[in-house]
Amino acid sequence: MPVTINEPLNVLQRLCEELEYSDLLDKAALIEDNRQRMLQIAAFAVSSYSSAYYRAGHKPFNPLLGETYECIREDKGFRFISEQVSHHPPVSACWADSDNYIFWQDMRIKSKFWGKSMEIIPFGTVHVLLKPFNAHYRWNKVTTCVHNLFKGQRWVDNYGELTITDGELTCRLTFEKASYWSNKKHEVNGVLVNANGDVIERLFGKWNESLHSGS
Repeated sequence: MPVTINEPLNVLQRLCEELEYSDLLDKAALIEDNRQRMLQIAAFAVSSYSSAYYRAGHKPFNPLLGETYECIREDKGFRFISEQVSHHPPVSACWADSDNYIFWQDMRIKSKFWGKSMEIIPFGTVHVLLKPFNAHYRWNKVTTCVHNLFKGQRWVDNYGELTITDGELTCRLTFEKASYWSNKKHEVNGVLVNANGDVIERLFGKWNESLHSGS
């Protein structure tokens, strides 16, 4: 791999960047309606991918075993700490705490090299606990693929199924895979269903722009 594919950050710092739009969690912590809360959580889950588009598919460096990173954002009201807890397989874990929520996750990455592109497949679960309602949300992550690694304009795509659940409602989001024959680049579509499987809300948008709900 050329060193130019790396950026001057490591995975532990990159995990903290997923809280860039933490105001969505603060907003969710003020909403009584659990359906509207889930929509805010869905927007937050998608927001963690937004920066990938503008950074042209650069990857962070791997941390050393036992390495930690701490970030205190008084302006956003949270404290964050992450640690590399395993070397092989490489596993990173993080925890963030604020007055309104607790955010934590563990992540293991598997990569596949395809010559001109590389897939980054994450394993693990993201958790958010909204303190005012004791509402616990869980979701997985989707696959990221970096195209044109060595030649041409490098670009990144995210695709796969992301499922968020709180024990009562389930939000299923599909990150569409881009192709030369499709105009669905960066698109996200999904549904919010209740415990009976009935669709109560539809979601659509682009992971690098915005997410909307409605018919």
